[in-house]
Amino acid sequence: MVETGRTGKPIWAGWRVRDDGSVEVAATYDQGGGSVQREFSFANLAEAVEVFGPGFGDVVTRATEAGSNSGRWRP
Repeated sequence: MVETGRTGKPIWAGWRVRDDGSVEVAATYDQGGGSVQREFSFANLAEAVEVFGPGFGDVVTRATEAGSNSGRWRP
């Protein structure tokens, strides 16, 4: 699992929930006047929430309940 202290707070993140419930996240971070994208893979939403926080979980939950399996999140 990725620790938030190593990654900081993302500017935004694109996410996708797969059929097996795993979550893929491509997060963009501000780094020295530019940006860097990091990709993450989680076994489930709960693991992703541990890294990105409850706001991320709320967005993903609402979107999946509405029938979407992907989206973007901006903290």
